[in-house]
Amino acid sequence: MKVTEHYLTIRLAHLEAETHVEVKTSLKKIVQVLNCTRRNAQGVLNKLEEREWIRWKPGRGRGNHSQLTFLRPLTTVVESYIEEQFEHGRFEEAMTFLNTFTLPPHARTALTAKLGQRFGFQTGGSTMGNRHILRIPRYRGFATMDPVQVYTASECHFVRQMYDTLLRYHPARKRVLPHLALGWDTKDDMKWTFYLRKGVRFHHGRSLIAEDVAHTFQRLIDPQISVLSWLSRYLENVIVLDPHTVQFQFNRPIPFFPRILCAVNTAITPYDVDILTKAIGTGPFVMRTLTEQKLILVAFEDYFNGRAWLDQVEILRVPKEIHHTLNYQMVTAETQYTEEDIEQESETIKRFRKNSTQMLIFHTNLPGPQQDRSFRKAIRLALDRHAMVRALGANRLSPANSFFPDRSDPSFIPSGTLAEAKEALAKSTYQGEKLTLIYHYPSQEQWEDIRWIQQRCAQIGVAIELLHKPLETFNLGNVQQKKVIDQGHMFIVDEVLDQEPEMSLLMFLAISTLLHQLLDSEKKEIASHYIDRFIMGKTSAERMAIWGEIEDWFHRDHLFLFQYHLNREATYPSSLQKVRMESFGWIDFRKLWVKPRSL
Repeated sequence: MKVTEHYLTIRLAHLEAETHVEVKTSLKKIVQVLNCTRRNAQGVLNKLEEREWIRWKPGRGRGNHSQLTFLRPLTTVVESYIEEQFEHGRFEEAMTFLNTFTLPPHARTALTAKLGQRFGFQTGGSTMGNRHILRIPRYRGFATMDPVQVYTASECHFVRQMYDTLLRYHPARKRVLPHLALGWDTKDDMKWTFYLRKGVRFHHGRSLIAEDVAHTFQRLIDPQISVLSWLSRYLENVIVLDPHTVQFQFNRPIPFFPRILCAVNTAITPYDVDILTKAIGTGPFVMRTLTEQKLILVAFEDYFNGRAWLDQVEILRVPKEIHHTLNYQMVTAETQYTEEDIEQESETIKRFRKNSTQMLIFHTNLPGPQQDRSFRKAIRLALDRHAMVRALGANRLSPANSFFPDRSDPSFIPSGTLAEAKEALAKSTYQGEKLTLIYHYPSQEQWEDIRWIQQRCAQIGVAIELLHKPLETFNLGNVQQKKVIDQGHMFIVDEVLDQEPEMSLLMFLAISTLLHQLLDSEKKEIASHYIDRFIMGKTSAERMAIWGEIEDWFHRDHLFLFQYHLNREATYPSSLQKVRMESFGWIDFRKLWVKPRSL
């Protein structure tokens, strides 16, 4: 890389220069930009001349400038280097390169277009053979791939590709279906017996047995690592009845238990492997590589439910600036589309929409004015939802009053005025303190949101400081978690309900989640009471009625403020067969295959 790096360092220090046009410079300047000795700088110039990348005419005598001519366009050098790294599988080097150099807009635009060709479906190639690879860009790293710890949408999705749960929830049928367990029974909702499939293999070759299930649930109730540790309040024992039969015993009826077993956090892990050092599951894909720059999954040949069509999935970390503008096609060389195809959308292009809800949550477990209900009411009145949607528009569909858009009728959502907000603030304990609002995603969309919130609060005399903390810093495995949480008085959160919405709602309120940690002790008790009632609800209708009470509590105490419903849309060609979109908008890699355009 050194030659390319040296060329770019010199080239970016002479951005005014045009290709094949001499520019005045000096050896002193070259020494400064390369941060080396005169001798080494001269050696670099000689190498670049030998490659015919530059032409160098040294100045003769004091005060005479040297003449430098760049013979290769900046974009050509960058694109060639990136292509070479991808061709040889050196993804980390390519991404380090992109993070090192700040390219001018025209070069970055050209590079982004070129990079787009390297993502999406890839087939053939000298280093691939006849393999089908799906390559996906991502600007954030992975906090964890441990099932009991994952909670972000993307991490949950990738864990589902590597691990399996005892049961699966079918969102269209709204039913729980067998998966690793062939069946189950219970007489009183307190004792649940599950019968495991035979012949299911882990990635390291051993067959699944009941002891693996017992081991998984020992980890699952550990409050130091598990987001589902609240289950220990109800679970008394896990008994291995025989190699393929396991029984769960609870201290009260838990009709909701089968739904809990569909959650990705309950994915079964082997008892004989340290899952923190080696990701071993029974899922359709095996983790080959996990670094800060990439996650590589390969198809598991012995998957009990049939081998995946995809041979490999690569998730590569790219700079945020490139990620937001990167366009790539989910097609192979055999599935190209014409403009006429694109126009016939119903036949060639399919669409997937997902709804999320943005909320502002108060940290009532931290000393400060946000513990005062009158203060929270003032912020609610200042952050008028109707005004926010009108002002910011874009994908912000409508004001929110619930997690569910059909429960957020705008005509029933009250508006708030700044005058009313000031009146409520005057009744509060606020004394002009500067409060911190923590946000997770450094996107343009979220930046617009938090700036609007900051400005509205300023209009009623509340000073807000903005602080970015990546979502992965709130992971249970992070020893600094509490310290990070206690830096914020308020948090901005985008919540997307999973394909099993009731479990998503339960997890949102559960003991190990961010929300629960933001509640003071009195409110924690109230939340725990609601959790007890929710999981003991016998029907979906009963549980959703209880959730309605929970949302009423949120509104009544202004514990957190619904802001708006957000719509995101993904499009994909109809040549993608068996596409199954998760609620988070990810494609389920297990079922995916591509139909060639000629067929």
